[in-house]
Amino acid sequence: MSESTLSSRTYQARTIRVGLYFSLLVIVAFWMTLPPATRELRYAQVLLAMVNTIGYLGSFRLPRLGVAASICATSVAWAAGLTSEPFLVAALALFLYAQRRPNSRFPRLLLVAGALLLLAALVLAVDQIEHVVRYLILSAMALGSAWGFGLYVGLVRLEEQDRARLEERLRLSGEVHDLLSHSLGTIGVRAGVATHVQRPDSELRETLRDIELTARSGVQQLQGLLTRELDQGSPAMRPANNEKDWSLLTEVQDIVAACEKASLEVRLEYDETVEDLSESVRTTIKRTILELATNVIRHAEANTVQIRVTRQNEFAVVHVMDDGTGSMSRLGPGHGLTLMRQRLQMLDGTIRFEDREVGGLSVTARIPIDQSETE
Repeated sequence: MSESTLSSRTYQARTIRVGLYFSLLVIVAFWMTLPPATRELRYAQVLLAMVNTIGYLGSFRLPRLGVAASICATSVAWAAGLTSEPFLVAALALFLYAQRRPNSRFPRLLLVAGALLLLAALVLAVDQIEHVVRYLILSAMALGSAWGFGLYVGLVRLEEQDRARLEERLRLSGEVHDLLSHSLGTIGVRAGVATHVQRPDSELRETLRDIELTARSGVQQLQGLLTRELDQGSPAMRPANNEKDWSLLTEVQDIVAACEKASLEVRLEYDETVEDLSESVRTTIKRTILELATNVIRHAEANTVQIRVTRQNEFAVVHVMDDGTGSMSRLGPGHGLTLMRQRLQMLDGTIRFEDREVGGLSVTARIPIDQSETE
């Protein structure tokens, strides 16, 4: 059972419980304070009060019928002098109805019932016209306010759901990009080299074997991602191995190995104290390095790349430099760079691109460290 289903059921159970308490309070305050003249009227009063409450409960399954039952019970009781309640329980049921259907119109049945009730009150209670008008105005305010507030809450909830779905799509697209972009980029570079360079058969077979292993690894990671999504819904940011305790150094070394297979010389500087940082920071570091290394492999035409991961005061710093042909003028708003910036912004991090005098790009990402989240 998903977390959203559990939270929905919990919310409904709490709403029912609060509504029952409210209904009992209304019955005591507006029904029981008007003692009827006969025992039969007392029975009728209790019965109508029960129908009023049952109408509220029924509004969860049959909204219109529940609201109508509550309004009818209150109307009959008021006409018989058995209650002075200004449709408060019905207003609560109407609020829940509007909240679940924020795009619907005000029920015409209630408009007709209100018009008939007004007409009957004016005909039968001419001698108490001021009291009747005051009661009807108060009732109309209660029902109208409940309807309007219910629509507002429902629309806000719809917007939150739409925003959550959009964020989930962006998160999933980022996961897929991270898993496949690096693998496919490496495959493309290795395949291009194997096509244009004369090599012994043994070395060519080794290159093709690396391409095969990279492709298999990418597919397996994608399958693992989809399996996690089906089994766990929307997990928090975590590395592809999906382990609670994982080594960032091992992940970075895998990226370095992929760069070396793409004929890049890699110089790695790694501060082991970074391993003590929270999982969200380490995961962002890994994905930042992965995106930058992938861009170097695919676009930079570089010979060497330097990767430095350090911890400086209250920041984790990732520094990636290459000696390729890339420059700030050629840096476009790619999908991967956009996702990388968004991940850094989620942790209040920053990233800076600079041209190197010797050629290539220098990229520095800084991620604030929350000392309370260090592991």
